[in-house]
Formats: sequence, structure tokens, C-alpha cells
Amino acid sequence: MGLFNIAVVPALTPCPGCGSDADQRVQYKYGHVWQLEVRPGDPIVWERPSVGDPAEGTLRVVGVREYCRSCGWDPPDGEYCAVDVSDGVLAGACLLAPAQAAELLREELERGW
Repeated sequence: MGLFNIAVVPALTPCPGCGSDADQRVQYKYGHVWQLEVRPGDPIVWERPSVGDPAEGTLRVVGVREYCRSCGWDPPDGEYCAVDVSDGVLAGACLLAPAQAAELLREELERGW
């Protein structure tokens, strides 16, 4: 995946492996991509290297959930999340259905990301 940031968000679902509802980590590429950990309410940082455009305002970007920190369960390939950004601030994340993920990936390609 190269450089990315990590959204640390409330559990999207309980872990299928152990049932943990601890915060989950979602890798995404938007803003200054330097493996920054960002939580809902934190501003998106813009330095080099960056992906995206700070003028976008409110949008969704594709993310991938990391493994469970409690038991090591790893999400299946092809599972995607949306990372929500509102007016330059991380708003949250959610799981995407396959069709939603495909549409969001297409939008990112059209933006040139």
C-alpha cells in the first residue's frame, strides 16, 4: 500500500475472531501520508508528501481495516472501509458493501489519486 495514515476509530464491528469491541485501525491515503495516527475530530495534516486536495472539503476515501490487536484476526481481502473527512477533519469510518467500495475506488481513480 505504500505510505498511508491510520484512522483510529470506535469498533466498526465486534471482531469475528474474539468479539473485541476495542478501537480499530483503518489504513487510508489522504492528506500528509506519513503513517500518522488520526482520531475523529483531528484535523487532516497537509505537508509533503500528500494525497488529495485540501479544497475538497467533505468527502469519503477508501480505507482498509488492520488486524485485531487482541487476537490477530485479519480482515479478508476485498473488505474495504470508507474514511469520512468533513471540512478538513477526520469524521469517522464505516465498512463498505462491495458495490460501494467499487464506486469509491472509481471516484478516487477519476480524481487522479
